[in-house]
Amino acid sequence: MTAREMVLAFLADSGPAKREDIRQAVHPEMTRQGFWKILNSLKEDGFVTAKGAGPSSRWLLQGPSAVRRHLETPWERRRSADYDISILDSYVPNRTFYISTEIRRALKEAGTPPPGRPGTTDRRVFERFTADLSWASSRLEGNTYSLLETERLLQFGEEAEGRTQEEAAMILNHKRAIGYIRPDPETPAISAMTLRSIHALVSADLLPNPMWEGALRTHEVRIGGSAYAPPNDPHVVVQAFEALAEKAGQIADPFEQAFFLTVHVPLLQAFEDCNKRTSRVAASIPLLAAGLSPLSFLETKHRDYVDGLLGVYEMNDVSLALDVFVESYMATASRYWFPTAQQGAVSSAAIGNRAFIESSVRILVQEHGGFDRAAAEEMCVRQGIEVHLEIVDGIQDAIEGLNAGNLIRYGLSLSDLERLRNQGEKRPPASGGSVGGNRERGSD
Repeated sequence: MTAREMVLAFLADSGPAKREDIRQAVHPEMTRQGFWKILNSLKEDGFVTAKGAGPSSRWLLQGPSAVRRHLETPWERRRSADYDISILDSYVPNRTFYISTEIRRALKEAGTPPPGRPGTTDRRVFERFTADLSWASSRLEGNTYSLLETERLLQFGEEAEGRTQEEAAMILNHKRAIGYIRPDPETPAISAMTLRSIHALVSADLLPNPMWEGALRTHEVRIGGSAYAPPNDPHVVVQAFEALAEKAGQIADPFEQAFFLTVHVPLLQAFEDCNKRTSRVAASIPLLAAGLSPLSFLETKHRDYVDGLLGVYEMNDVSLALDVFVESYMATASRYWFPTAQQGAVSSAAIGNRAFIESSVRILVQEHGGFDRAAAEEMCVRQGIEVHLEIVDGIQDAIEGLNAGNLIRYGLSLSDLERLRNQGEKRPPASGGSVGGNRERGSD
């Protein structure tokens, strides 16, 4: 254990202590000057702070270390904490910053797509993000679907065996809410109505009363496993929610805006339930609008996420929540700039209609000059095939994936491929880089 770690461990056990007392307990053989450098380095890094001045000053933990120390006490023995609107009132958009300039710069560098890579409007990018966030956000609420099962549910509507309907509904609700914030052509602006709309979508059929979906809370709620009590006065809830939405909408930096939503929406608990889900979906609005990698929480550990919010709830301390936010983003930022084909298993509907898909590809290429959704759906109807989204999308994916090596499968020739590419160059570029036509937005 290093001297720095020994200092943190001592303060975690003893609480506030004088500098000399810490040195005698941790490293008595070290010179006072050398020990002073260690304390100062811990202070500069945000781990400790000093109360008072001179030799009588006492040193104590701050930041993530202080939050962790606070949470070691069982919640029923921790001092009760009420909602303090001053943390919201004291925040001045574009003057107050939870995230330092240096960290914001690092986040932007990580989240900016490399030259030549597809952006957030690319279908494959958004489909991967939708599956990731739908799974990760639901998992943070105790959902037991795996990522692969989530993909199959979202792509083909196949519910996993042994899971509840509520779990499937939670994931499908996320899909609808994420579809709402899709850049098409641009994301909705952050506002009170935007947040209420997201809540209505993520909470659909999951609350005891449908009138609570998208509505501000009018009665008391409690936070399980926490000493924190959200505001109970409906007037305070309305006032704080409107101020929260207004301030969030004024924040210019996309990462600061995303983090502000991540902590303040759960802190207020303006809705009956699903506040954290609402914040996690809303957090990607400014990132998508700026053309940056979205935040999926894919690698976020449940314990770290909860502890970060508890620090906000009970201590008005955002430091641990910020650490979790930054680590979560950095862990997955590059994931969305290298999209792949569908990650889940092939749809049984697509396999069962393989011959139809292959013939449709040939007809669309030779007679329509590329993919045409209306024509594809009409062919399904004429053949007596139900218009499955995965079948129609499968036709488009096949056209987009045509190359010299797989033409034989569709009965096409090199001249067909050349003509398709020439026609594609004359058309406005599709969001997914297609040579066969523009991808329309899905049913969400």
